Amino acid sequence: MRSARLIPLLFLLAASGPAPLHIIVTEAGGRLTAKVHEQLWFGLPSSLTPCVHDVTLQRKADEKVIWRTVVDSQRRCRALKTFEIGRAPPGFRDEVSLSIVLSKGDYRLTADGVGFGTRDFTLPLNPEARSGPRKVGGD
Repeated sequence: MRSARLIPLLFLLAASGPAPLHIIVTEAGGRLTAKVHEQLWFGLPSSLTPCVHDVTLQRKADEKVIWRTVVDSQRRCRALKTFEIGRAPPGFRDEVSLSIVLSKGDYRLTADGVGFGTRDFTLPLNPEARSGPRKVGGD
């Protein structure tokens, strides 16, 4: 009887698709770092490491792709939790290399894989944090 009640719930969960990806961008020591996690119901972060196949950085003003890294062709996606913006994480390769110094302005970072997420941010990042790394997109 109890398992009969679980079947509709399991079907609903399976049909809901992959969890959206949430991205946090931080700046420390002149380097931009992104952290990616799956976002569950009501914005709760998942403890699972997302499986990502590509990451793209665009200038928002003209939507030009200024950096794009993709997973090696041998795999569909790779577990990716943290990476430095502009450097291919292990198991990825740059399809578009970051060839400029990121200046003041608006940018969009996108992660796509089993789930999808974007983070818009402005450089310099908001110095709201009094100590430690500056960040945007926090929980």
